[in-house]
Amino acid sequence: MKTLTPSIVLTKQLEVVNILKHASKKATGAHLLLALLQYLYNALDEKIDYLESRIQETEENIFQDNEKEMLFAISNISRRAVSFKHVLESHESALTDLDTAATSAFGRGYTHQIEAVVSTYEHLVRRADRVRSVLEDLRDTNNALLSTKQNEVMKILTIMAFITFPLTLFTSMFGMNTNTTPIVGQEHDFWIIVSIMAALSLCFGYFKYKRWM
Repeated sequence: MKTLTPSIVLTKQLEVVNILKHASKKATGAHLLLALLQYLYNALDEKIDYLESRIQETEENIFQDNEKEMLFAISNISRRAVSFKHVLESHESALTDLDTAATSAFGRGYTHQIEAVVSTYEHLVRRADRVRSVLEDLRDTNNALLSTKQNEVMKILTIMAFITFPLTLFTSMFGMNTNTTPIVGQEHDFWIIVSIMAALSLCFGYFKYKRWM
């Protein structure tokens, strides 16, 4: 079954208005107003389809080590979603009074068309809320992955500092200007110091293997 685009729907609705006019039946500006409103809200429905497609692309990229890039992508989509929701909310009060205003201006008989417009609007609001909810979940997931990666980097840097700092301190002790520096001056003193440093490094590696650090 072929899906009708908003422009095709509007065209058909305007054709109905034209037919009513030529048939000398009651065709007022209410038909045109409600047709335009329905067209606009159907067009906005396509905008939400676009946001949802962007969300799907972002969701796929989050788990491909693109957390930093996706942080900006999610923020951009969120900005669009917030703007979209604000625009919809500005219509709420007008649609609330639409039935009364249309009855006052054009008479009774448009309840069904007005209900269809309001129903389309409420559908848009629900979809916009779902989009924002999904974006919040994606943002939380992306932040968790990014935080985990940063914690792993900090852990590696901490381990490196834990290993290199004692070795640096150990070697600096032999640079002290003292009269009785141990080992220094003995035969193979360089290799003795290097061996001690290697043994310390192996100890740190053993602690890491045992997950004591």
